[in-house]
Amino acid sequence: FARARRFSASATMLAPPATDLDHACGPADERLDPRVVARVLNGVARLDAAVEGALTTDWRAAQGKPKETGAELLQRILAERRVRWEQKQLAKFAEQGKAPSKDWQAKYPEPVAPEATGLPQLPDGWIWTTVDQLASVGTGVTPLRSNRNYFEGGDIPWTTSGALNDEVVSTPSAYVTQVAASECRLDLYPAGTLLVAMYGEGRTRGKCAELAFTSTINQAIAAISFEGSSLSMKPYVKTFFLDSYAASESRHLVASNRTSIF
Repeated sequence: FARARRFSASATMLAPPATDLDHACGPADERLDPRVVARVLNGVARLDAAVEGALTTDWRAAQGKPKETGAELLQRILAERRVRWEQKQLAKFAEQGKAPSKDWQAKYPEPVAPEATGLPQLPDGWIWTTVDQLASVGTGVTPLRSNRNYFEGGDIPWTTSGALNDEVVSTPSAYVTQVAASECRLDLYPAGTLLVAMYGEGRTRGKCAELAFTSTINQAIAAISFEGSSLSMKPYVKTFFLDSYAASESRHLVASNRTSIF
């Protein structure tokens, strides 16, 4: 969990006003068009113009003032997350037959805010944020393969980073037993959760996919779960990870070509 928390805190991104979300998240086939990647690599498309809002100035002017700024949306998300955490804590106390401990609310793990020093200035209504502020982030475990009680006859889906080759994970990597889930403390993540490979074989690291079923995961994956108001940010966050991976692959390709040439 600590690795996943550090991962989510380091993923700094832009949070747009609500009216800009649909415009920002175009179809995947357009975002990952090789011709677009080529233009970026050749310096034709300027990332700084996109970040500063120059590419959408006319569109934003036509939309008028947003109903809610990025800062207002973020505060609503953070407030909802705290309420959900407190409700879960109270439920745990009730289940254990205990009264809430003194200062229990002070134990709330505040989401990590971004370090915005040196980052570009954003258009009006936009802010910098982190995945840790927008969503709940967790990870998983790999049950011991040599323990037959963990896999034989299992019916609980278990997904590894090797399954993140497509944008949607439709089939689990394996099935584990209830014994494995209990003894290894495997959390179940619902359909719709974003999975990001924190590390893995070959070019697996950085890949992002969306779960199509409820599943447990291994420790190489960060599971990003959205609820309530943060659901509006999920397509944007997914776009961020997919485009980041595409950019890293393009840089890898250029480096490989240079190596082969020289």
